[in-house]
Amino acid sequence: NNRDKLTIKLKETLNKGLIRGDSLQDMSRYLANELEKDYNRALTLVHTETCYVQNQATVNSYKDAEIEEYEFLAFLDDRTTEDCRKKDGIKFKLSEAQAGVNLPPLHPRCRSAIIPVV
Repeated sequence: NNRDKLTIKLKETLNKGLIRGDSLQDMSRYLANELEKDYNRALTLVHTETCYVQNQATVNSYKDAEIEEYEFLAFLDDRTTEDCRKKDGIKFKLSEAQAGVNLPPLHPRCRSAIIPVV
């Protein structure tokens, strides 16, 4: 199944790439070559999934540090989506964090992040 192969290759690529410190571009080139897919599609997937992994790890570290709230931090420029722009600066309870709702990524190639409220 192509979906199963994609899932396995994506996990493998992210695990190895993040450990080695590979760039998003290098991981995307590898994934595109392995799956014989378009580089830009692979880049979108790698970028979005890396954002997801990084924000989930951040949430877990905030829980360990007993931080109760986080602030949504959008990268503001002419490419920022309206959804991210509206959430920029808003504080959310860590216990209510939901990827795609109030925790990045909100969309493909999301560049937003979170910071702790202390």
